[in-house]
Amino acid sequence: MKMNLYYRSVRQFFALAFRELWGGEVYGSENLPLSGACLLAANHASFLDPPFVAAACPQREIFYFARQTLFRPGFWHFILSRINTIPVDRDGDSDLKAIRRVLKLLHEGQGVTIFPEGTRTSDGYFQEAQAGIGFLSCRSAVPVVPLRLFGTYAIWNRHRSAPDFHRRAQLVIGPAILPAFYDPGPSHPQRYSESARRILNAIRQLSLPRLQRL
Repeated sequence: MKMNLYYRSVRQFFALAFRELWGGEVYGSENLPLSGACLLAANHASFLDPPFVAAACPQREIFYFARQTLFRPGFWHFILSRINTIPVDRDGDSDLKAIRRVLKLLHEGQGVTIFPEGTRTSDGYFQEAQAGIGFLSCRSAVPVVPLRLFGTYAIWNRHRSAPDFHRRAQLVIGPAILPAFYDPGPSHPQRYSESARRILNAIRQLSLPRLQRL
């Protein structure tokens, strides 16, 4: 699948950094759909999580959310507007414009990365899932591919001013989960919260291959 020049260049840069600077390894690449609409759902611990997800997806373009405040005129606006980012308010679950755009992208067969926790963890542990992710999932009814990043909190968390180059990063891609698994149905009193919880739990259950053999 052809990628736009800016996206391809930025993705290749971070793929190289992921591999060479942090010894990056990806497990479960066969679980990534090469085409068709899907949501890629990952844990969120670091500034580097979005580009590392892109690094793990070499054969298709992926779309991402980015804070609206980053889209001020200047360098970041120029770059972000060309690498498939979707501006969203910090309380983005209520940003209808962003939600409509994501649903449109999914209708067109694109892949979109979501972080069920909504924002980066402050302590390295999983946070509560946000209902807005469940809304997107249930409304789109597309496969959700769980991904779990390991090591990125230690590399560059929200408390660090610069990345640590002495750490390793790894990423595990799990089998896609279908709406029948993550959507409890319209009669459920907390449908979207429960959907988001199920998706986050699928991410939490992923582990590195060597841990599975112990």
